[in-house]
Amino acid sequence: MRGLAGQESGNPNAVNPDTGAHGAWQVMPANWSKWAKAAGLAPDAPKTLDNQRIVVRHQLVGYFIAWGSWDNAARAWYAGPGRHAFHSEHQEGKYPSVNAYARSVLAKVGPLPC
Repeated sequence: MRGLAGQESGNPNAVNPDTGAHGAWQVMPANWSKWAKAAGLAPDAPKTLDNQRIVVRHQLVGYFIAWGSWDNAARAWYAGPGRHAFHSEHQEGKYPSVNAYARSVLAKVGPLPC
């Protein structure tokens, strides 16, 4: 979560003008309700920093469990879970490639314990 917040806005009130993604971890608007519900909150839970932490933690841990690494969890966060194995160096306009994004997220965390 630390690396992801460092890569994304880190600002709980931020809104991406291109995608509408919101918050410190830039949750896409279409994901908030279903992710909030899956994390044990109401689907229309307010997007407070505490609720964002609950939702994002739940989702990231799910990605880690599903795909076995934080690298793949970062890829799934950025490209979508169906594309977590998409190891592309292709940059989309002003946004980094899937590989560059995952590398940047993990670099912000530092070394992980074995």
